[in-house]
This record gives sequence, C-alpha cells and structure tokens, in this order.
Amino acid sequence: MAAEKKIITAFLALLEEEGYDKINVSQLMNRVHLTRTYFYQLYTDKSELAREAFFSLVKTYLIGVSQAITANGTANQESVRQGMQFINDHRDDMQLLMRVQNGQFNLLTEFQGRIKAIIKDEVGKTRLTPEQTLDYFADLFSASTITTLNWFLTHDDMPTDDMIRLAGDSLSQGITSIL
Repeated sequence: MAAEKKIITAFLALLEEEGYDKINVSQLMNRVHLTRTYFYQLYTDKSELAREAFFSLVKTYLIGVSQAITANGTANQESVRQGMQFINDHRDDMQLLMRVQNGQFNLLTEFQGRIKAIIKDEVGKTRLTPEQTLDYFADLFSASTITTLNWFLTHDDMPTDDMIRLAGDSLSQGITSIL
C-alpha cells in the first residue's frame, strides 16, 4: 500500500505542476523510482489513477457522512464535522482532482456513481428502507454531495464551521426526510 500512496502523492504533485494532459506514466514512475510494469499492475491508465486518487481522498468523508445519517433521520453533527474538516484539510488536492476531465473521462460524473453505491450500502445497513426509496435517496445524496464538495472547494471564504452547519442541516432537515 505504501507504493500506491507514493504514486498518488507524485501524481498529485505532477498534476499541480503540469496538468493532467501533460503527465505520462514513465514520468510519474521515474519520480517514485518504480517501473511502468508496476504501475500497470495497479492501474489500467492514468485516468484510473486519477479516479483512485480522488476516491482515496473522499472515501473517509463519505463513510463518515453516510454513518452520520442516524436511524431517527437526523445527522450526527460530529460525523458531519469530521467529514467536512477532512475535505478542508485536503482542499488543494481535491480542487486539482475535481478539474480532471479528458475526452470521455469526467471524474465528477464517474465519482457520483461510486458515492451512490457507498451510500446505498452504508445506509442500507442501518435503516429498513424500501429498495426504490433507498435508490432514489442514494441518487439524490450523490448529486448533493458532488454539489456540496464543488461549492465548498470553490468558496475559500466559507468558514468550515459554517459549512458543517449547512451540511448537517441539509441532511437532518432535508434529504434524510425521504427515508
């Protein structure tokens, strides 16, 4: 796992220095002193690496927020706070990755599907909800999450505590009401 973390860290550095289109696998692997063969054992191409880099950053956020949806339909404010603080702590890397688009590859669109799957799985573990309702909720939640992340990351002047309150209220007083 340490090698994967080194590759992701080097990828993020190159992304900031040169932009997605200019990065190639040889250049990346030279930076971490590993072979291209090793890269292709982990990823099919650099778009898959971008997906995994983004996912590795927001998975902690998603698990925390999905667990914040308590059985009584309110948001656990501490879980929301931890999730939003995590995003704030990784703001620069998140902003870089949210701009990655290339041809048929759009990280945000692809990531929305992953969010939906995680939310369906996590919420389904703790709540007895009809399948169609859970599916609708997961779609709505994933779209809302992408919007929230994008908005928060593009508004540097928004205090994290205010964003935590807004996200918690949105969960407690809005979206979770359909469950």
